[in-house]
Amino acid sequence: MNTIIVPTDFSKNANNALTFAIAIAKKNESKIVVLHTNHYDMVPSTIPPELELEQFNQLQKDTKGKLLEIQKEVLAKGVDCKIALEIGPLNDVLDEISSRKRAKLIVMGTQGASGLKETFLGSNTKTPILAIPESYSFNDFEKVVFTTNYERRSAMDFKHLVQMIELFRSNIKILHIANGDLSYAEEEKLLTSFENEMKEKYPSVNISSQLMYGEETENIMTDFIKREHVNLVCFTTKHRSLLERIFGKPSVTKKMIYHSSIPILAFPH
Repeated sequence: MNTIIVPTDFSKNANNALTFAIAIAKKNESKIVVLHTNHYDMVPSTIPPELELEQFNQLQKDTKGKLLEIQKEVLAKGVDCKIALEIGPLNDVLDEISSRKRAKLIVMGTQGASGLKETFLGSNTKTPILAIPESYSFNDFEKVVFTTNYERRSAMDFKHLVQMIELFRSNIKILHIANGDLSYAEEEKLLTSFENEMKEKYPSVNISSQLMYGEETENIMTDFIKREHVNLVCFTTKHRSLLERIFGKPSVTKKMIYHSSIPILAFPH
């Protein structure tokens, strides 16, 4: 892992996400880019243009001061850190800067004052996003769930997961929730094959699998996370339909994102 981007709105949740990023960066010898965006609206206003520009320039100056304080704190913890102060909507800036910096991971809070949760749901970035709930305190990702439908990209996403958490000595549970389209024997064969392939590629990682059945995917996932005391749940890239089902329903969105007690790692398209 090379670069980790941490968007911040200076909220408690964003600061908590930074704690996770620092821990991951230390394990993987990565550098952190702390990002903040300000938006300058070029719309008619009762304020004279020169005064409006002066106020925005002052905002930029104050914001940079806050970013420099964060940079100082991160550097003091032994992690290489840069800051980025950009102008524009966070979604657009995040997509551009993650591509420009060739970031391997974005770590962000989901309940910040400036709507980081909406960014998590709406971002088009191809960089994996680790979303941290405000109430979650850092631990070593002891129990991790990796969901899969056996897609071609699953193996690549699993590799990215291992690169991020391998040094945390995590236990990874590969989870597939079947809907009955295939027989139990067929499902079990596919899951076992994928599990064995991952074990062969990553012999130092403790890997197991779990096959479950049901149409209520969201409820099954939520119950499994609680029952197994999971510390991190990962959705593979081609699991987009699952993400849409989870995040498309307001009640489940609130449960899984706004009030989730564990981090979520998403591998977007």
